[in-house]
Amino acid sequence: MKSLKAIFLGVFILLSMPSFSATGGEGYEPKKINYETATAKQLENRLKEIEKMDVKSFSRAEKKELRKELKAIKKASKRHGSTVTISIGALIIIILLLIIIF
Repeated sequence: MKSLKAIFLGVFILLSMPSFSATGGEGYEPKKINYETATAKQLENRLKEIEKMDVKSFSRAEKKELRKELKAIKKASKRHGSTVTISIGALIIIILLLIIIF
């Protein structure tokens, strides 16, 4: 029972500690990214155009260029996609809580 209290106390202390950033402190405002930018809409429009094309009539070189363009669009869309990141500390806390619960 004492070890359970100690674990909860440790988790509480870790969660209540302020986080420090290496950005320099005051005056720093994180850049807000709008994923619905004009470039994203342009890429989406280009994909729709490619879907409407009759690829069977293209030459081998044209098909190859089209494939390269599609790969570039796919990479660009992945950069604008949302991802979830978990810090090491949060991962450890989650694992500890799962161990305690089960």
